[in-house]
Amino acid sequence: MTRAKPERRLGLIGYADVMRLIQRDPKTSAQICARLDWEERRMNMNLRFWKRLGIVHVVSWTSPGYGRARAEVWKFGPGDNAPRPEGLTRELIRPHAMRSRAHSFSVIVRELLDSCTVDEATEASGVTRRIVAELLQEMHRLGLLHVMSWNRRSCGGEPIPIYRVGRAKDAERPAPIGNVEAVRKYRKTKRFRQIGAVLTSMALAG
Repeated sequence: MTRAKPERRLGLIGYADVMRLIQRDPKTSAQICARLDWEERRMNMNLRFWKRLGIVHVVSWTSPGYGRARAEVWKFGPGDNAPRPEGLTRELIRPHAMRSRAHSFSVIVRELLDSCTVDEATEASGVTRRIVAELLQEMHRLGLLHVMSWNRRSCGGEPIPIYRVGRAKDAERPAPIGNVEAVRKYRKTKRFRQIGAVLTSMALAG
């Protein structure tokens, strides 16, 4: 008796690779699985769940063929879904059956559709910051994200990138705030706070 082949599991980087495959060249779940050596049933479930969240969309459907059902052709990113052909059974989605990594990936990409930093994606997903940082760096390398803008730290140090889904030119990286400028900004802010506290005390006393 032969044992069934164990199911290969995809991590967060693996899900990013799925998006890379369908970013420019839309594919069916069967074509994706053939490239990644993954189970088509679970891939279909993930893609349909991601469609509900606006992470992927259906650009078209395959033509019917002998012994072959029509299938969705998937593309990464939000967009209008091609109408479902008549006569097909209702698609079945079981969010409770999704693996935790697929859920975490969904949450992170949903944040990236609007724009977020590594820390914001970490807080939303509950995944460790190191893993989220590695994922966003890999998605950026794959051309799935771009740096929309930068947050300059008022206390000095390197600026923080703000990522967004989509292939576009990265915003120019600003120079970090130097120590002298950081101290000046801190003192200015502190002075405003002190003035505000005095005015509040005077208003309460009067």
